[in-house]
Amino acid sequence: MLSDLVYDGKGGLWMRAGQKLLHYKSGKWKTVSLPRKDGLRPEINALAHIPKTTSVWAVGALADEREVYQSSVILKYGK
Repeated sequence: MLSDLVYDGKGGLWMRAGQKLLHYKSGKWKTVSLPRKDGLRPEINALAHIPKTTSVWAVGALADEREVYQSSVILKYGK
């Protein structure tokens, strides 16, 4: 599922795509895998561009193999 299209602050875009993020830059899409920790996988719920920066923040939760949420997650891309 594709959702949450946000500006990256320098002419590109970020988009949520299931368990990955997509970054559009210089006319090309690049897949960015989400980091895993201790067998938990991140489920991103929203993306936000921070105005006047090149930072995009992703928020969601870390889920185990049973889809039980174990903790929150905040990821930052850009500067």
